[in-house]
Formats: sequence, C-alpha cells, structure tokens
Amino acid sequence: MFLWLSTRRRARETRERVDEQTLADMRAAVALARQGGSQRDLAIMLLHLGYSLLCHGDLDEAKAQLEAAFAFHDRAGDDLVRAHCLHCLNVTALRRHDLEAVRSLATKSMAAAEAVGYPEHVAAAKATMAWAAWQEGRLEDVLVLAGEALELWATNVVSYPFCFVGLWPLLA
Repeated sequence: MFLWLSTRRRARETRERVDEQTLADMRAAVALARQGGSQRDLAIMLLHLGYSLLCHGDLDEAKAQLEAAFAFHDRAGDDLVRAHCLHCLNVTALRRHDLEAVRSLATKSMAAAEAVGYPEHVAAAKATMAWAAWQEGRLEDVLVLAGEALELWATNVVSYPFCFVGLWPLLA
C-alpha cells in the first residue's frame, strides 16, 4: 500500500508525468499484492499500474493491465473501480486511435461514471465521443460533445489531467 500511495503522490506532483521510477514502484506494488494481498487489492493495483502505463505512453501494456483489473471488478460488482477501469480503457483506446473501441467504451464508461457520480469521467466519455465524431466527420456533434465535456470539467474542484481529450477535436 505504501508503494501505491507513494507512486500516486509522485504522479500528482508531476501532473501525471509518470517516470521509470514510478513505473518500477507500481510494478513492485502489483508484485506485493500478488504475494499477500486480496484479489481486490491486486485488481486495484493493476488498475493503477494500467493508469500509470497510460500516462507513460505504454498503451498496449496499459490496455492489458486495465483489462485484467476490469475483469475482476466487473465480476465482483465493484461499481466504483469498474467505472475507473472503463474510463482508463476508454482513454487508452483513444490514445491508440482505436475508433471502434472508443465507440464501444465511451457509452459504457459514461453510464458507469453516471452511476457512481463521477462527472469528470462523464466528461471524458463525452470528449472521446467528440473525438469519434471528428473521425467520422460529424462536426456538429464534435462541438456539442466537446462543449459539454469542457463544461463538466469546469465544475470540478480538482483539475482533470486529460482535458486535452476535449480540446483536440475542437482544435481540429
């Protein structure tokens, strides 16, 4: 748990710029959870490793770790962590330029985020939908969806690290 908290603190201090040390510490946290933690603890560590890999740009490995975490939380009915997994998988799909995955994950992510009351994740889902609309040439939808995402993010107390997701389709 200490390693996980330490990596999260470091990532926040650097505005989610994940370095090699943070990845090494997160991998160590996963290894410790495999040795002595519960399945839930392991799945949470896999979620955070996946998120760290996403921030670092290791998108294929991020996807694999996030899918492993999602499978556990989906089966266990842990709606909060399930929503976080779907959110991270959705952003990973966008960063991989996987239009089909974004289409599928964005609606699931938005529904899960609404169910647990996470407007910043609802905004991220709308922003990825805006990206998909841009890819498909639906410019009116880009303006509406990205605008809704930015409005939701503006209501957050905490700065959301992936706001660029809503800005890029508007700039394009």
